[in-house]
Amino acid sequence: MPRSSRTGARPTPTGPPAVLVRLALVLGFGGLITGLVLFVTGCASRDVRVACSGLACLFLAVAGVAGLRSWAPAVTEAALNFDPVQPDAEPAGGRRVEPLVDLLQQWEALEQERGAPNFDSWVVHAVRRDIRQIVDKDPALDRLFRP
Repeated sequence: MPRSSRTGARPTPTGPPAVLVRLALVLGFGGLITGLVLFVTGCASRDVRVACSGLACLFLAVAGVAGLRSWAPAVTEAALNFDPVQPDAEPAGGRRVEPLVDLLQQWEALEQERGAPNFDSWVVHAVRRDIRQIVDKDPALDRLFRP
């Protein structure tokens, strides 16, 4: 099921701002790696210019990513697709998860029987449909299984 057709789901941002933020984050990560390699190489070879270049690259990468995150926090959060699951009052092993665990175990048992002469694939489809219905009803489970 496409993400945008589910109720209450935010679509993953794919527009120009999100793409630019992702590109800037990748470049910042590359700058961090490059700066670290240059700094270590400069220290190992006792070349002050290379070590200073590495420090400058590290500084620019950290400042760039920090500036990007403070300049566009909403776009940056959306680009990183950071959607934490909010803790519920009920623990994870609560009553709402027990039917799902039972169905998952039943599905596993049915998959172990696949290829047997009396195997019925329609039973597997029914169990999978029931699992999907349970996951669709619970927003926390929905976020866990469909990031």
